[in-house]
Amino acid sequence: YLRSTGSYWGFIMDILQYYLFFGIGDFISSTMRDEKNKGFFSSFYLLLVLIPVFVVTQYNFTAINMENQSNYYVEHRMPLFYLFVALTGCFISINISFILAKFNKWKFLKWVGIHSIYIYCMQIILMAFTRLILIKLFKIESAPTLTLLLLISGVLLPILVYNLLMKYNYWWLFSLKKPDNNLSLSRVAIKPIQNS
Repeated sequence: YLRSTGSYWGFIMDILQYYLFFGIGDFISSTMRDEKNKGFFSSFYLLLVLIPVFVVTQYNFTAINMENQSNYYVEHRMPLFYLFVALTGCFISINISFILAKFNKWKFLKWVGIHSIYIYCMQIILMAFTRLILIKLFKIESAPTLTLLLLISGVLLPILVYNLLMKYNYWWLFSLKKPDNNLSLSRVAIKPIQNS
């Protein structure tokens, strides 16, 4: 909203830019964790409703940005539409995650999900370092090859670094409280959602 009015508050803008989503996530987290709501969040009918809404909003979001020759036009000039686009994307991601959890089949995705906060915190640094090594040391210049290797490294390297740090008792980098029995947070069991 501040950007759309031409206001600029320095670094405060960066803090405020996504804080709303953090607040919304915190607000609805207890609803999402409530066992009685898992049937709703893992519903295929909900997915069928969300898919067309998602496609239409993404199409318009992209078309408006392209028309204005800016990747950030909607985000900076149309805050309410951007909020709707972002929340639609979040909601369909949550729905698909609950559906996958219901079937409890893709163990790799669950493993990545358990580590998602560590991936989020470390991926940009580790991907930049990896890109430097791939280009300077291994002389890789192919864009598709670099993209694939960087995406893989952006997911796997943070998981590796996190688990190494936990192994050597650097838990305090990730938590204010020491995990019980020196267990890595990655080994915490996740209960699959029961079919309803």
